[in-house]
Amino acid sequence: MKYIYSLLLVLFVTFGAQAQNCVWTASNPSGNVAVLIPSPGFPAGQFYGIWTFGNGTSSGPVAVGPITQVYNSPGVYSVCLNVYDSLNGGIICTHCDSVLVGANNCSFTYTQDSSNANQYYFSANLQGTNTVANWSFGDGSNGTGNNVTHTYAATGTYTVTMTEVDFFNNVICSYTYTIIINSSISCAFGYTFPNPAQNPALLQFNAAFNTSGAQYIWDFGDNSLPVTGNNPQHAFAQPGAYNVCLTIISGVDTCFNCMMIPVGGGGGSNCSFIATPDSSNPSSFTFLATGTNPNNAIVWNFGDGSTGFGMIASHTYSSTGTFTVCMDEIDSSGAIICSFCFPVQTNGGGGGINCNFTVSTWPGNPTIFTFAIPQAINTAYFWDLGNGVTATGNNVAHNYAAPGTYNVCLTASNGITSSTCCQTIVVPPNPNPCSFVATPDSSLANTFNFVGLPSQLITGLTWDFGDNTTGVGNNLSHTYPGPGTYQVCMNEIELATGNIVCTSCMAVTVGNSNCTFTATAAPGNPGTFSFNTQGIPNNTYYWDFGNGATATGNNVAYTYPSPGVYNVCLNVGNGGAIICTSCQTITVPPNNPSCVANFTSVSIGLIAYFIDQSTVNPPNVPPLPVPVNYSWNFGDGNSSTLQFPQHQYSAPGTYLVCLTVSTVGCTTTYCDSIVIDTTINNPIGCNAYFIFTQTTPYQLIGVNLSNGVNLNFSWDFGDGSPLGSGAYPTHQYANTGTYVVCLTVSDFLGCNDTYCDTITVDSLGNIIYRGFSANAGFTLNIISPSQLTSGLDDQTNTISRIYPVPATDRLFVEWAANTADALNYQVISVDGREVMKGLVTRTANQLNTESLSPGIYLFRVINADGSADSKTFVKQ
Repeated sequence: MKYIYSLLLVLFVTFGAQAQNCVWTASNPSGNVAVLIPSPGFPAGQFYGIWTFGNGTSSGPVAVGPITQVYNSPGVYSVCLNVYDSLNGGIICTHCDSVLVGANNCSFTYTQDSSNANQYYFSANLQGTNTVANWSFGDGSNGTGNNVTHTYAATGTYTVTMTEVDFFNNVICSYTYTIIINSSISCAFGYTFPNPAQNPALLQFNAAFNTSGAQYIWDFGDNSLPVTGNNPQHAFAQPGAYNVCLTIISGVDTCFNCMMIPVGGGGGSNCSFIATPDSSNPSSFTFLATGTNPNNAIVWNFGDGSTGFGMIASHTYSSTGTFTVCMDEIDSSGAIICSFCFPVQTNGGGGGINCNFTVSTWPGNPTIFTFAIPQAINTAYFWDLGNGVTATGNNVAHNYAAPGTYNVCLTASNGITSSTCCQTIVVPPNPNPCSFVATPDSSLANTFNFVGLPSQLITGLTWDFGDNTTGVGNNLSHTYPGPGTYQVCMNEIELATGNIVCTSCMAVTVGNSNCTFTATAAPGNPGTFSFNTQGIPNNTYYWDFGNGATATGNNVAYTYPSPGVYNVCLNVGNGGAIICTSCQTITVPPNNPSCVANFTSVSIGLIAYFIDQSTVNPPNVPPLPVPVNYSWNFGDGNSSTLQFPQHQYSAPGTYLVCLTVSTVGCTTTYCDSIVIDTTINNPIGCNAYFIFTQTTPYQLIGVNLSNGVNLNFSWDFGDGSPLGSGAYPTHQYANTGTYVVCLTVSDFLGCNDTYCDTITVDSLGNIIYRGFSANAGFTLNIISPSQLTSGLDDQTNTISRIYPVPATDRLFVEWAANTADALNYQVISVDGREVMKGLVTRTANQLNTESLSPGIYLFRVINADGSADSKTFVKQ
């Protein structure tokens, strides 16, 4: 009987505990500490628990009782408790819930639509990473999402509440704010950077609503004192993202609007980054930093509690919303020398591209309009100003020549999607078309002569010369303390009242306004010239090449289509005025079409492949093949005499490569720059492309330069034969002549691209572009750039092919017939690092590439005689 009672007791304890659940509660006594308290009833010794704390750590087996966990940072963590029975090892129950650690600091910002004062855009700033925002808009309407739009039916005062909840609908945080909706005024505003080169932390703010008697109050979100005025400037002390708010009070009407604005490079620093969203996953971004020194380290804070390291970083957000991403540039001593922050918005919730822009007019000239929209990452802006004029950029200004009503439209595009917004503006007649002329004095250094052009006769003119000095009068001369660019403003004053009736401003550059420039013909390209002059900030440079062609910028290049003598002129302007002009005469010599060096190139990482495409037909020589000498200068101190060389550079950069081709009565040089970049860019989509070249008569080469992953190839050789397949086919033509060759590539994602080119071979078996005159057949052999530059005879190559393309966890090698039984190999990354090495044999012909990161690599083997063979491959 005692045994039976003991057995019943064990069964009661076991099944009684199993009937319980693992519910636990949490408290947050201070800081980042959480105390987790499970339900009682699990006898010690028989039952144990394992906690997972939501930050990548766990407790291991512990008694089922209260436990304290210290987190590294505030946030919302998903914590789970599993309870086990030690008698049978089975799990009894599981309970998961969210734990809030740290301060309750969620909030939201909102923006008023510039064309509909009753429509607002709300954006939540959430505390957790796996949470969502629920909204109560104060008019009986509700919404869900981190970024929502709501239109109020009537004016009034509304209390908006945003509640942050987790996956289990637990309330994590709430935030309430009262907004005033009034259709008669708008608190929409824009901003510009008036002097980004010298002070990228200085911003110019412009309110869209502008009327006399209104009170404008600005809060810049950096703990500075509020300021007033409709268009103030503000310099932020530190880089970051600031919540700038504008309040306007006009009579009994009031509005309020906030906007999160990124400010980077405070204190004169100029580091920054761009964020590129993944086309297939709008919650994934690739971040590319631009630092002040390439040897410095970059540390990332992605705004959701995650961090990263490196010039290029990728991150996938686990929820939709707006996240402020910050980068710190750190030098060798560990000091942060530059920081930049910018908000990114994950688009998983279906939000579109913002195209709502603000409109404002310039003081003193109502015909000049400014259109502005905050710059979004990787977004381009295209403006139609309604009068046939177009513009680009997020902030543009335009002076309308005639009064009228104009429909201004902005299209915002990120290359994937686009949005268009339009507004109607009314341009009044300009009642005050005052202006002035500024002319540098040729006899006095740093001196300008100013002539005022007032709009009325009974007025006076006052001047602000931009160097803290002023003047009065219609015609003045002013000497500046030194070179520089100064903002000069002329005010036209009505004498009877003292009111300003017109203001005209212009930037003048004092000193350093030299228009001299150099004209340099490109080596080997006598028809291409580089024109260079010293660039001065705020100056504009306009070139007239003497044949109707023009260009802008202080350093430009231009290729003349025909020989001749041309008068090239440079006009330097500032503030809309031409401050100096300079001209030179250049001579473009005729070109010999039968003796022209030419080449094309392609690079993968540090290795470049050069493909000769020169035309060499010496004068007074029969149309027969002649010996040709090739001399390459790779721009880094190295050279080659091969027709189709390959060259490995020691470092990324831009190199000027020159090819000199010589034979009897013909010597010609061609130079072109090549960019060597070790950034790993896995192909996106597909692109068909090939070029023709020649090795011997009747033996022509097509170099396949197509781009893509897992491509299918279809060749139409233009002679009615069946289509060819594969990346590198060989085709035999029955006769010489002219044929249109087409290549179509496709991939499993549905990408399809076709490229065609015409090939003409004369009766001597020579490709026509090489300069020989135009019926035996010929052979077209399609190869890769590495095959061309490594040697055309496959029998001399060691590696026949490597597969699969792209490689995954294994890479297989097929060897040529004459390969040795064992070879040393290397796997080299695109930046020249040896990432793998070892011994490979005919039988053990596979490599484990599981540890390689996705990207492009070079597989290289070394033969017994010291020669080497290599092929590139892509690791997926």
